[in-house]
Amino acid sequence: MKILIMDSCGMELKVLSAFLSDQGFEVDSCDRLDGQSSVPSKGETSPCIVILGICGSQHHGLMQVREAVEAYPGVPIVLLADRVFSMDARNPHMALIHAVVRRPIQIEEVEWVLHRLCKAAQTGASH
Repeated sequence: MKILIMDSCGMELKVLSAFLSDQGFEVDSCDRLDGQSSVPSKGETSPCIVILGICGSQHHGLMQVREAVEAYPGVPIVLLADRVFSMDARNPHMALIHAVVRRPIQIEEVEWVLHRLCKAAQTGASH
C-alpha cells in the first residue's frame, strides 16, 4: 500500500517515513504540496492514503486540502495539524478529511488511524 506524505516539517517527515516503511508501506514524500511534483506521472501508481501536514492559518490549510483533493480525488486524506481545525462538514474540503492527527505526532495515533483506514479500504467503506 502506497502512502504519500506532504509536509514541511523535515524531522517529523523523516521519522514518519521511516516508521511507515518499517510497517511495510511504500512511502513517497515531499516537503511541500506542489501540484507539479506531487501529482503522479502517467503510469505511476496513485497513493492509497495522503498524509498532509498543515502549518499556519486554517485558511492556508484549507487551500492545501483543496489542492490535495484535486490532485488525488477519492484518496483518503489524513491531516497533521499543530492547531485545532474546524471539522465543519458544511465546508466541502473538510468533509473530505478522514482523520486529523495533532502535533506533536504520537506514532501510536498515526498507526491507529492508518490501521482504521486500511481496514475500511479492505471492506470497501468510505470513512
